[in-house]
Amino acid sequence: MISKEVRKINNILLINPRNRAYILKESGNINFGKMFPLGLAYVAAALEKEGYQVDIIDAIAEGFENRERVDKEHIRVGISDEQLINKVLQSNPDMVGITNLFSMQAEEVFYIVRLIKKLLPSVPIVLGGSHPSSMPEVVLENPEIDYVIIGEGEKAINELISRLNDHKPLKGHKGLGYRDEEGTIHINKEIDFVEDIDALPMPAYHLFEISNYFGKMAVHGERLTERFLPMITSRGCPMKCTFCTAHNVWGNKYRGRSPEKVIEEMEYLRDRYDVQEIIFEDDNITLSNKNSNKLFDLMINRKVGIAWTVPNGIAAFTITSQLLNRMKQAGCYKVNFAIESGSQRVLNDVIKKPLNLKKVVPLIKHCRKIGLDVGAFFILGMPGETLDEIRETFRFVRKNKLFSANLSIAVPLPGSKLYDMVVQSGYFVQENLNNSLSMLHPRSYQIQTPEWSAEQIENIIRFETARTKISILFTSPSLLLRFLTKNPKYVLKRFMYEVSSLLRVVIFVRINRFFKSLRFQG
Repeated sequence: MISKEVRKINNILLINPRNRAYILKESGNINFGKMFPLGLAYVAAALEKEGYQVDIIDAIAEGFENRERVDKEHIRVGISDEQLINKVLQSNPDMVGITNLFSMQAEEVFYIVRLIKKLLPSVPIVLGGSHPSSMPEVVLENPEIDYVIIGEGEKAINELISRLNDHKPLKGHKGLGYRDEEGTIHINKEIDFVEDIDALPMPAYHLFEISNYFGKMAVHGERLTERFLPMITSRGCPMKCTFCTAHNVWGNKYRGRSPEKVIEEMEYLRDRYDVQEIIFEDDNITLSNKNSNKLFDLMINRKVGIAWTVPNGIAAFTITSQLLNRMKQAGCYKVNFAIESGSQRVLNDVIKKPLNLKKVVPLIKHCRKIGLDVGAFFILGMPGETLDEIRETFRFVRKNKLFSANLSIAVPLPGSKLYDMVVQSGYFVQENLNNSLSMLHPRSYQIQTPEWSAEQIENIIRFETARTKISILFTSPSLLLRFLTKNPKYVLKRFMYEVSSLLRVVIFVRINRFFKSLRFQG
């Protein structure tokens, strides 16, 4: 909302919010890790370039060891309310920007917004990230939130500040959601994307305590080294997978950084912070064959000497055996293929991914031949997917010995085509949606179809996942030996976890059947 009384904006406080993590019943662990907030660092650098004073609070990293019970199923991770309040007051901001990357963070973000608004009622609060970009109208229903940035933040937030400082109207501001003086919500979903990513300044690493992000574990699991940071080589993905929401922020047009700029940043992180590993967070690092080949050649020729991986997945249809050779030589140690399904029909008709499974198999074999670890992503329980097709995916995983495969239940994230499909079909389990913390819970967006129930899909996936992992280890002596050589504690722990999961599922199903039979007899 525009206010004539708003003071001139110069000092901007950016916040990476705490998170409410779901406690996994099977292991007692939390479904959450920490990662350097790269998007926030880009926005901070863009603001500094325009001459603004920027402070940052990473409420997760600065208090990652702090655990506060929210309820019996959730734990808050990060600094305490008191610590957050003190840091906000110390900053004395003219504007507060909060990143809301995931929908599951939304409840905690709204909680933080309310805390800040009580402290500083006249200071405007701006939200950005995937969730506000996907659901700006819903986010702005919170009266404490003044503005929503839709899509990329660098240009949009600078324009917002400029218009507010100059008392110019917000109408026509691309990528902005706001309320006018009458309280009417206005949304402009047209995004002014940064066409030349090289023109952006390097992320503002100097505003962070980099050592907070080092360690063996991160959002994407265990890392090769302890000194790692994320980077990007591109933005945007032209693919139109039904489950994906990345286009809401980055768009569908691929925009690559120059390989020279990428190398410059890698060498800076190596020399300034002794970074030994890079996590490339691209939607697809190899989408441009020209760019990726040049990048890998530069890594080799300049002897950058940094290990790297692509944990978000890599599109197999962009890969050749020759490219894999170059990636390995350039420092890549693991490839995660974004396969999504072992059923060609599901890929073609449901997920809409342009991938031929027959071309993936030789790539998996070649990775093992040259010493690249192989992981893969699969999404199960899509509307229109049959139980036989779900089992077909598990057969694909077992046949190709993908022990590190990530097998997850389909989550219809707001802003995805899948979400719209599920809403229109009435496939949501309604009682789960009524939960005030619905976006935090793994079952928040649980779906059921005429072909299978939510309970069925959950039990099948838990059972088949455990069975598949155990089967791969028992039928692959060489793979087991390699795992044991690299990390015996992890393998033993994982094996015991899968065995216990398998037993729990079997016992649960049998008990459930028993009680159902009693109800039937009664």
